[in-house]
Amino acid sequence: MDVNRHIVYHSIETSGGYEGLASFCSIMNMPCLSKPAYYQHVETILDALEFEALGDMRAAGQRLREHILKESREENTDTVERPRARTSPRFFGHFESVQK
Repeated sequence: MDVNRHIVYHSIETSGGYEGLASFCSIMNMPCLSKPAYYQHVETILDALEFEALGDMRAAGQRLREHILKESREENTDTVERPRARTSPRFFGHFESVQK
């Protein structure tokens, strides 16, 4: 578990951004991530979210296609090429920690 990544994810979800995180860290009297480290975590999180969304959309499209084919009682003779997806590890736990 990477605490830095979790706190960056929370700052994105709450729309606080880096300034909100820096303010929170100041109030809690704890050191804050540097801006470059923060934005590196943001990129990692966004890549992982994009990868998951692509998989979800692909699965939803396949379910819709199967439903339409079932309704029309046609056999599926088409082949659908899968786009090459980037391989992306899950964003919590499989990336190296970014040091400030």
